Amino acid sequence: MVRTLALIILMIGFYGSNYGQPIIKLRTGNIVNRTPEINPNNSSAFNHTVYNQRYYVWLQFNAFPTEAVKQNLKAQQVELYNYLPEKTFLASFPVQYNFNQFNNQAIIHGVIAPLPQYKIEPLLNDPSSIAWAVEQDSIRSVYISFIPIVSRDALANLLAEQSNSFIRLPNEGGTELVIKATMSTLQKIAAHPLVTYIEPIGAPPVKEDLQGITNHRTGMMLTSDNWFGGRKLDGEGEVIAVGDDGFIGPHIDFAGRIALNANNAAAANTHGDHCAGIVLGAGNLNTNVRGQAPAATLRAYDGYADFNGFPSIYTVDNVRITSHSLGQTCNNGYNSNARTSDQQIRVYPSLMHVHSAGNSGNTNCGGLSGGWLTITGGYKAGKNTISVGNVNKTDFINSSSSKGPLPDGRLKPDITAVGTSVNSTQPNNTFASMSGTSMACPAVAGTLALLNQAYKKQYLSEPNSGLIKAILMNTADDLGNEGPDFTYGFGRVNARRAVECIEGNRFFNGTIAQNATNSHIIQMPANVFKAKVMVYWVDMEASAGASPSLVNDLNATLTSPSSAVFQPWQLYAGAVPTNESCNTPAVKGTDTLNNVEQIEIDNPTSGAYTLNVSGTKVPTGSQTYYVVIEYLYTNNIVVTYPSGGESFASREVQRIRWDASEMLGSFNIDYSYDGGNTWNFVAAGIGGSERYFDWTLPSGVTSLGRVRVSRGAASDISDTNFISISVPNITSIVEACAGTSTVTWTSAQGATSYDVFKLGTKFMELVASTTNTSINLNNLGTDPNWIAVRASMGPRRNGRRGNAISHTNSSTAACSLPLQLISFSATKNGRNGILSWQTAQEQNLFKFIIERSSTSSFDDIIEVGSLPAKNTSRGSSYTITDQKITSNGVYYYRLKIVEFDKTIYSNVQSLEWNSIKNNLLVYPNPATKVLNVLTQESIGLAQVELVNEIGVRVFSKSANLIAGKQETIQVAALPAGNYFLIIRSNKNNQIVSKEQIVIMK
Repeated sequence: MVRTLALIILMIGFYGSNYGQPIIKLRTGNIVNRTPEINPNNSSAFNHTVYNQRYYVWLQFNAFPTEAVKQNLKAQQVELYNYLPEKTFLASFPVQYNFNQFNNQAIIHGVIAPLPQYKIEPLLNDPSSIAWAVEQDSIRSVYISFIPIVSRDALANLLAEQSNSFIRLPNEGGTELVIKATMSTLQKIAAHPLVTYIEPIGAPPVKEDLQGITNHRTGMMLTSDNWFGGRKLDGEGEVIAVGDDGFIGPHIDFAGRIALNANNAAAANTHGDHCAGIVLGAGNLNTNVRGQAPAATLRAYDGYADFNGFPSIYTVDNVRITSHSLGQTCNNGYNSNARTSDQQIRVYPSLMHVHSAGNSGNTNCGGLSGGWLTITGGYKAGKNTISVGNVNKTDFINSSSSKGPLPDGRLKPDITAVGTSVNSTQPNNTFASMSGTSMACPAVAGTLALLNQAYKKQYLSEPNSGLIKAILMNTADDLGNEGPDFTYGFGRVNARRAVECIEGNRFFNGTIAQNATNSHIIQMPANVFKAKVMVYWVDMEASAGASPSLVNDLNATLTSPSSAVFQPWQLYAGAVPTNESCNTPAVKGTDTLNNVEQIEIDNPTSGAYTLNVSGTKVPTGSQTYYVVIEYLYTNNIVVTYPSGGESFASREVQRIRWDASEMLGSFNIDYSYDGGNTWNFVAAGIGGSERYFDWTLPSGVTSLGRVRVSRGAASDISDTNFISISVPNITSIVEACAGTSTVTWTSAQGATSYDVFKLGTKFMELVASTTNTSINLNNLGTDPNWIAVRASMGPRRNGRRGNAISHTNSSTAACSLPLQLISFSATKNGRNGILSWQTAQEQNLFKFIIERSSTSSFDDIIEVGSLPAKNTSRGSSYTITDQKITSNGVYYYRLKIVEFDKTIYSNVQSLEWNSIKNNLLVYPNPATKVLNVLTQESIGLAQVELVNEIGVRVFSKSANLIAGKQETIQVAALPAGNYFLIIRSNKNNQIVSKEQIVIMK
């Protein structure tokens, strides 16, 4: 009976479409209103739609209503709620409404009384397909979507009056009412005027089990021990929620960075540990095994429990990224879980949900062979979320990786990342290798943390997650079929290109209304091999039961200086997908399914291009969109690994990676061990489509290593030197006395000294240096200590740290030490930092030095001051004042204690300044044509910037700010509005001053 009804509805939909009738597109089928009713009072068919003296119906329009029409209806007490494709809204109006007014609205087509069968998900009639929602073959656990003029509790009471034979279930994330009842009861509930859709509850999460850092190009973002340059992006300050199997740890790679909550208390398995390590493992235990964002903070949840934590996990816990390596049911498409995801991302503008695409690629759960139609969920089917496929380390899709399209034809996965044979953390300080989209998902979540951090450093505000998603997709390396496809999405993530897009300000935003068109000028540079222009918008969540799920449809075209028009990619597998249609490459056309459009142009001529963005269907009001631009330049090569600062060992195998535009012409690879003065052969004739080569390093020691990749006349070399020196291995740690143990390690040829590290609050911290291969390490305490050693050839010429070894000093024997350090502290006094320490005894000491850095890893070091040691047997006190604080930020301090045979270091202290103001005079304010900056205090070389209200930098210049010297900024060309004038010191890239400026016309 139900299948017959669905068939009739589909036939009506097809027939009606030929006669220009507005069609309502639902998961239950297409519906056509052949005899539109204007006055519900004329028909008894509307009696069941009345609640509290108002009709609750579907109101159809002949054309999309403008905001003026909506406001006019509202003034007539007509309320519009959710949108249904096409040209239809859930609506209500009083039963005493003067329906003659509708006759005066030519735009209104008519009114439909939604029947109960329109509101019931067809899958509820097929128990075998929704086993997780079926009890005793007759009872279904369901979500009930409703018009939110009442609360969930109030709705439950109303439904109980109508049919008391249901049991209410605990609320899940989202706005739906959750109950279990028989199908006959659900049919009665569906008749209630406020109920809009009934569907199975989301399937329970299932773990999707089955060295991406260099492949994702995130290694280029991190600070190196040997290179103060680079971007210093490590995820610090970013909070990521991992929803998996609960408890994470113990593991020293998460030390001090797990924000405990109730969801991290239960016992768990190892899947979540592995995923968490991929996101943000610190590499404390093994420097070769670390996450994408090793300084970020983790909040662990069981399953999808984090979805229930809003708004507090966003507003209080500051979670901006969630990572879920879980699956629900195969190919379920857009449901209430997906709607919840979309709604949260829309409401919380910097939030992004990242999901694994699924590991059902080797099944035919989607009804086809080849793994098509196998996305596993659920939450991940949202339009605004990111779904991640699994490639191996050579960029081929893993056969198990789930593929699209979704049932409504939309693109998934959005992006791919390495998820095959990934080594990551396990409980009790161990590691293991796993494969699956479970491993690809957290890699993207960690990468997003770096992009958020890069944006905030650049523009001093949080980015909209839709912008960051667009940047991630538009800068990805295209794999598989040209353009987006249902296997790789937009390609494999490329963090280097994404960060450069942020730094280059290659994006902007706009707002569009129904039937409007916005035009933007894009200046195309010369020598471009391929240009990519993406338009993306965070779409309104779709009504439950709507199909397709796209609400606001924007269309974009790009017109060249010669008037050639370029359309975006269009990917469509057809109303009834087949193996062939799912694998058919995208074509250029009009996309009406996805909230993203990407225009690609090969070998564009330079000049002014016009991007036209049209509001084809914007039923919910004006829509904000983001435009992201990416250029791949002709014959351009970028060596991405080793990019510089890395530490290797002789005879080990390292994978050289590079980016390049064209696929034609072979590559040659050479290396240098003298900083590029002479070059040695590695390989030649590497295929034009290859982007990696496995190289066995030669024997020998160097601190001046470089790699060069060339093709014809084009070439690129590592940005700076890498190191090659053997890794010392700790051979023994022996207790000497209470709190002191002797650490011994193997020697490294070419080393001039050795650095000893101990686990601090979060990371391995330098605690001593010596020229020997053993040291007495003090202040160990009675808890387990994790200790590691590296070889050094001088400042910024450090080898790789060996694996950390756990040691507990339980000796009670008295010690005779050259130094007993009682305390080391840092306090603020105005703009000065006061560094104080006390000793109980001193002997054979040379001096004390206070070192300061802008990072906790001390990759940039400033010597604040030094004092000679007193070498007395009684206690001594010391103080050094840091008078060099010129800008806001966090400053890190440590005490360097120089003995005659070694150097030891204290624990790290930090101070933060956020209210420092230089003696700056900015005038006139408000400004109209020029803005003058006059400083009474010399700042030195600095960057002077203007940033608008949405965080986009609109002006930048370098200046040498000297006391009494005026700098002038031309602002006549800038739009009127509020801006921030920001001055950054070139010494440490920290902000010296931030002033609010008003520009008027």
